[in-house]
Amino acid sequence: MKKKSFFALTISSALLLSSTAAFAEASSTSTKINTSIQDTNDDVSILKDNTSQIVVKEVKEDGITIAKKDKTTNTLTIEKYDVTGDELISTESFDLNELEASALEAQKAQSEPLPIQLQKSNMGLQSAAASKTTMSYQNTFMNREYSISFFKDGKNNWRIRSDDRRKSVTENKSNRSNLSNFRSAVERVNSGELAVISAAGFTTAVTILTVFLSGGLAAGIAVAGAGGTVATALYTVNSAVSDADYYYNRVR
Repeated sequence: MKKKSFFALTISSALLLSSTAAFAEASSTSTKINTSIQDTNDDVSILKDNTSQIVVKEVKEDGITIAKKDKTTNTLTIEKYDVTGDELISTESFDLNELEASALEAQKAQSEPLPIQLQKSNMGLQSAAASKTTMSYQNTFMNREYSISFFKDGKNNWRIRSDDRRKSVTENKSNRSNLSNFRSAVERVNSGELAVISAAGFTTAVTILTVFLSGGLAAGIAVAGAGGTVATALYTVNSAVSDADYYYNRVR
């Protein structure tokens, strides 16, 4: 998915509020989600879901995330804790109405209808005759990305990205497998993102993916709901992001 200007606009317009909310206590009706994600150790559960609030908890190897959506005010609070759940590390609050409004305005600003943009957003392929190269690339909302320059002499130069980390390497026998697996994972991230957009609609999808970037599955599920096509697509994105990060770390 080629990077869209509306995404930057959406993030920059998000209303971030400070908060010191306490750790959410699991209710007696706590329900664990069967994520069916391979290669991840995420444990996602619904702590509360009623007419006024949904609270989702995600336990990962590096910490715990609690996402609380207030259905009355349409705001989301993301709390991140250490692995014990005792120490509150950070808190973010998003005004979901602001996010959706920004996404809608950005969509209107696009010069082409969304379906055409999506058709053009698949894996890019460009030729540069002057430098005798062909370039293949993929960009995603989750910032797991690659670009490959294929030289006619057989040399392939890669630029890969995992969130805020970047590497530039020349493909060789020892790193070829990890680069290929990283590329496949990025393509799965892209497919999952497109599935979220297809199922949720443009403005809602941008809101979901924005909070997912900050709060992972807990935040995404708190906004999207625990079941349905959107949740399934989010699980795909989460698994693919984990795979992309894994292979990024193995590329030398």
